[in-house]
Amino acid sequence: MSVASEHVLDPQLLAAKRDERRAAGVACGAHALHDGYTDLIYVMLPIWQKEFGLGYAELGLLRALFSGTMAGLQIPSGLIAERLGTAAVLALGTALAGAGYCLAGASAGLGLLVVALFIGGMGARS
Repeated sequence: MSVASEHVLDPQLLAAKRDERRAAGVACGAHALHDGYTDLIYVMLPIWQKEFGLGYAELGLLRALFSGTMAGLQIPSGLIAERLGTAAVLALGTALAGAGYCLAGASAGLGLLVVALFIGGMGARS
């Protein structure tokens, strides 16, 4: 038996590779989910326009609120991740983004929609 084949069958190495694949899969899934939440706003803008009777300027302000929240919280999110850990911040961010869009879907007025987009923007930044 060669040295290379013994190295491949090492149980610790196989376990490490399995853990790496699992972590990469979770990271890919979270990234796809966050991108989906972020891009969903483009689908929702025309629906909100009709539902709340908004003009283009008001839609632009809603979009700016969401992107501005994401941009403004980028550095604080990184600092929190250094203290709490990347996985915790990613999980919390995903939950916040989802909660923001659930709240946006349940909003009956423009005020609640603004709050929902702010929460969604906070979560989408992580």
